Amino acid sequence: MLPSNDLMVKSIILPHLGFLRCVNQYAGSHSIDHGILATKFCVYPKLVFMGNTYRMTDKSKHHLAIVLGYAGLAPFVLLSAFLVFSANKELNSEFLLPLFEHYSALILVFLCGSLWAETLIGKSLGSGKTLLIIANLVMIIVWLVSALPVFTDLTVRMAIYSSMYVALVISENRLRNFVDDSSLIDGYQTYQKMRWRLSMVVLACHLAVASFTQG
Repeated sequence: MLPSNDLMVKSIILPHLGFLRCVNQYAGSHSIDHGILATKFCVYPKLVFMGNTYRMTDKSKHHLAIVLGYAGLAPFVLLSAFLVFSANKELNSEFLLPLFEHYSALILVFLCGSLWAETLIGKSLGSGKTLLIIANLVMIIVWLVSALPVFTDLTVRMAIYSSMYVALVISENRLRNFVDDSSLIDGYQTYQKMRWRLSMVVLACHLAVASFTQG
């Protein structure tokens, strides 16, 4: 649906004219070629025109991220429930348990990559380096636990995976102190609340698997 003429004038034409007026004034007072200046700042009108669209897109992505985040709990909850209540030990050990552990390792590696991206927006260089190192260490530990045959005890494996989830969520929580933009802080607080909820459910699933599948 196209906007009305009044809305188009207010939201698109007037901001555009105001921007061009500023460009002309700046170019005239500094003896700069209008074409060069317009080319240099050509992206600005697009930001003005698309501001509402960008905000709407951000909200849409934020909502999708929350939905996908909670949807990611489904394999943990379903697999742990099957492992706890299934009487078929062969099915548990040969099929369900490997699925649970591999999915847990996959999510941990995904979170390590996310921590890398989030750390790059931080303003504290020293702390940012520490968080990057933590992400790498977690990934290496997960790789070793899932690959080496020495980790045969299920309780030990579940405990290690659980501690890695705790380490990552605490590390992510520290990033809030390094975000300058207030709008980013609000969004990050919402994200952190979701992360803590998800982590608690994931830890409960690991505890259930470790406790009820030993027999």
